[in-house]
Amino acid sequence: MSKPTTFQVQICFKKLRHKTPHIDQIQAEMINTGGRTLYSQIHELVNSTWNMEELPEQWKESITVPIYKKGDKTDFTNY
Repeated sequence: MSKPTTFQVQICFKKLRHKTPHIDQIQAEMINTGGRTLYSQIHELVNSTWNMEELPEQWKESITVPIYKKGDKTDFTNY
C-alpha cells in the first residue's frame, strides 16, 4: 500500500460533517478552512507516522458521546 497523498488527506477531512471537536478540541470545520497549507502540513504528519509504522498514543484516545435519537431514553439502542 502506498503512502497517502495530500489530496487523499484533504478528501478525508472534507468528508467530516460533525461540528463537535475531538479530544484535541479542533473542529473539522477549522481544519477545512485552513486550506492547502494546513492540508500539506497534516499530510507531512500523516506521512511521518506512516514511515514510523506506529500511531502516537494520543491518536489512540477518543471520547464517545451517546446521541439520543428517539424512544425510551433508558434503552441504549435509542442512542
